[in-house]
Amino acid sequence: MIRLSAQDLSAYSEACHVLYAPGLTLETYAARSFDFIGRIVSKEFVAFGSLDVAKMKLDIGFDTPVPEFPRAMAAFGQIMMQYPLYRWDPKVNEGRPFYRSDFFTARQFRELDIYRDCMRLLPSDNHCAVHVPAGDDEIAFFGIERWRGPDFSSRDRAVIALAQQHLANARQLAKLKAEEDTEGVDAAALTQAGLTPREADVLAWLAEGKTNVEIATILRINVQTVKDHVSAIFLKTGAPNRLAATLWALRTCRKFGRHAGPRPHFVKVPVRLLS
Repeated sequence: MIRLSAQDLSAYSEACHVLYAPGLTLETYAARSFDFIGRIVSKEFVAFGSLDVAKMKLDIGFDTPVPEFPRAMAAFGQIMMQYPLYRWDPKVNEGRPFYRSDFFTARQFRELDIYRDCMRLLPSDNHCAVHVPAGDDEIAFFGIERWRGPDFSSRDRAVIALAQQHLANARQLAKLKAEEDTEGVDAAALTQAGLTPREADVLAWLAEGKTNVEIATILRINVQTVKDHVSAIFLKTGAPNRLAATLWALRTCRKFGRHAGPRPHFVKVPVRLLS
């Protein structure tokens, strides 16, 4: 097992903070994820592709302009299915991230038609594919591309393996928010699922990305009281963290068919959190 350095862990923590910050939607997901990936591994560019299974519509975006993309993809579509590395198959490597070096050496890869006709145009000679589990209606992958640089190291593979679950969680959260078509969750629905009224209020604001300090200010209660409520929420919902609790809240509102009504007005108080 690879032990990550304190610097790696700090960068990873900051990347997660950026990924999950308030404002995460299906429209902002790709850009947030590009930023997230760029903070934890070096790359030439990152691509994100989402295939709508029902409509068979494929959307691909990049974090930087790729001028030769149309030309490269014309050939790519003709030969991609010959290569597990590129065929968009979630079952490759049992769904875990996989790499060019898992299939070919650098020399072997440069002798292939998919390199000659496609990848060198982008350019990319080293590829990491990260599947994003997103439900039966979508097949999604990130491609982390390098060009004439170092291979993906053991350290890179370790952080990318950790990143995969966060990319999937963020995608699921964005999709659930879009399905709810609401800026928040309904506290009344949460009480039907077993939370106390105050726990429901805390979770409703937590689901909007509020910090414990902000929730305390909004509800006019002590910060420690908020922390106690959050601990109780985790225990009752089986959620190990705030993201999981938010997903539980969104699913619960969908189950009970309840949407958030108008939020009470509140004054945002700037607070510097010391710890």
